[in-house]
Amino acid sequence: MLAPRGAVRAAWRAVRRAKRLLLLVSLVDALACLPAALFVGLAVHRSAGHRVDATELARSLDLDFMADLRGTSGDFEANLTALAAATLVLFFFVRPLFMGGYVAIAARGDRIRFDEFVRVGGAVYWKFLRIAFIGLVFAYLLSLAASPLLDYIDEQAANFRTEGPALTYRRITEVVVFAAYWVLGTILDYTRVGVRMYRRPGVFAELLRSAVFVMQHPVDTLGFSALAFGLEVIVIWAFAHALAALDGAYLVTSAVVLIVVQLLVALREATRLFHHAGAWRIRRREEGDRDDEEAAPGTVPDDLLTNLPWNA
Repeated sequence: MLAPRGAVRAAWRAVRRAKRLLLLVSLVDALACLPAALFVGLAVHRSAGHRVDATELARSLDLDFMADLRGTSGDFEANLTALAAATLVLFFFVRPLFMGGYVAIAARGDRIRFDEFVRVGGAVYWKFLRIAFIGLVFAYLLSLAASPLLDYIDEQAANFRTEGPALTYRRITEVVVFAAYWVLGTILDYTRVGVRMYRRPGVFAELLRSAVFVMQHPVDTLGFSALAFGLEVIVIWAFAHALAALDGAYLVTSAVVLIVVQLLVALREATRLFHHAGAWRIRRREEGDRDDEEAAPGTVPDDLLTNLPWNA
């Protein structure tokens, strides 16, 4: 069985009870992206707002217009790159707070308020930030390892008379590399679960224990991770088609597009909570029942000051 039934039920229950929190998280993500979006919007308005074909430009992405926009102002691309980089850095440092809140929801099995969500996320923030840095380093190392392999495939492709076999080999290599990133992401999620579940000192030791756990239970762990990732792909695919069908030329429909995008972000966050809640259930089941981890409704088991000794 690719996805344990109990894990699916626990994950669905966690998502169902955290609908408002997921919407608030998507709002925070939108606020982080707001400066870059406003900059692009103002630049587009200055260049196209008074043109005769402004409505036609608003209906679809005009690549020629975007090329003209970059060419008319030498600072546009540099400023946009700086804003995008700042947004990514902000997102990277805020993300561990959300992940801590998701794991806390998975542990408690009950609704929590947004202030409690922030507090329990703050209790494990520094450890989760270290996990994020470790993941970034490993992802970089994987990219370095994959680059020579892709170059080798390209060199071998020159020996084929047709492009078909070369493309096949390259697609297979890309799938293998993507699978490596996916397994890494699964191990990092179980590391976050282990940090919250056992509260042991250190992150590297928990990362090793989580990697061993995933390898010992590949059907449950990777199978459930595949289910969560499949749900995320379905959400993105469905909303991509919905956004393509919407007309952004008018104010009302532009507002609808923004709402749909926010709903997409909230559903993507729901898939992350879904995986963390299921991972918590799988690990608790395999490593022993830990009902003492689940708090009574209305209590806050994780407090930032209380958890400073093990969290430092």
